[in-house]
Amino acid sequence: MRNHHLLLTLLMFFISFSTLFANQKFYLLTIGAGDEAYELYGHSGVRVVDTAAQVDFVIDWGVFDFNQPDFYLNFTLGKMLYTTGCWNTTDFITSVKAEGKTLISQEILLNDNQKDRLFEQIKYSLQPENRDYYYDFVFDNCATRPRDLFEKTLDTVLIYPVAQDSLTFREIITSYQLDKPWYNLLINIVLGSRLDHIATVREQMFIPAYLQQNLSHATVIDLLSHPLLSPPEQLVQIEPVKKYDLQNVPLYVFAFLTILIFFLDIHHKMQKTIRFFTYLFFSILIFISLLMIFLWGFTDHQTTYANYNLLWTNPLLLFPLIAYAQRKHKPWIKFTQLYYILFLIIWAIGIIPQSIPNAVVGIVILMWERCYFSFRDFPKK
Repeated sequence: MRNHHLLLTLLMFFISFSTLFANQKFYLLTIGAGDEAYELYGHSGVRVVDTAAQVDFVIDWGVFDFNQPDFYLNFTLGKMLYTTGCWNTTDFITSVKAEGKTLISQEILLNDNQKDRLFEQIKYSLQPENRDYYYDFVFDNCATRPRDLFEKTLDTVLIYPVAQDSLTFREIITSYQLDKPWYNLLINIVLGSRLDHIATVREQMFIPAYLQQNLSHATVIDLLSHPLLSPPEQLVQIEPVKKYDLQNVPLYVFAFLTILIFFLDIHHKMQKTIRFFTYLFFSILIFISLLMIFLWGFTDHQTTYANYNLLWTNPLLLFPLIAYAQRKHKPWIKFTQLYYILFLIIWAIGIIPQSIPNAVVGIVILMWERCYFSFRDFPKK
């Protein structure tokens, strides 16, 4: 997703056209992933070309501005405002090259009437009253907008391929985050159970690469059945950087911390440091639980509802934390210890209707260790 300034002059020039040129062509552009969080999943756009009229520009549904009023507040509340941009294709390609991303182009194979309808849909989306929309990470973004555009243009004559796999939304998202283990863990903690449903072929296209892949196998039932897209052409190619699956790093870190603190507790070493760590550990988990509740109940995010991660961290951890700090109310510590044993059992059985990150097991075991030694070290009556 891009945050360049809008080329308003070009945009209004484009909107002013009432009919298509004689040699018009449309292309689906698929941009590879970048390093920033908002670039991890790639990007999509639609290119409009008329060689005779020397018109060549890209329509982009992924424009946002960090400087817009209350940007971060709106992002948190799920009211992130995106807009539709129009870019000179040469500048667009130059920018993609400079950012070190791949760029794939495929012509959208349409007859004249279909091209005219697509052109009208694009013009409509670029009208000032239609340009802005509330971004949704899964259900309304830079990839779903072109998909919806093609569906409106082609209606019932567009046929998607039959699904070949059974990936959930979460599995698709996670596959783009494997080399960023802590970001991956946080995302999988705050996203709710809705993303553990199997994504249909159409639903998979919230990711640009899946949009490109699935539309490449889509067909148009016209006078004759034919592919929607031409074979891919690589406009920008870069050497692929080998990425490693690091998603289990947090699990190893929490396992190491558990073992380390266990031995320090046994030998009564660094007790002040361990006590500070315990306060910090409980406080972070309580904060995360409050964040999940806020995202679930008080925002417009569609992907944070029904979050079963609240089974292992929730605001009730405040009570064992207070008990630990005051060195009394021992039953709270014992109850928490038993509860986490129960959680591990139901997690192992697999009855939680949501995929829980593996690192959570390490967090829970570390919490159990803290409860065990806190309970043991309470003052004797």
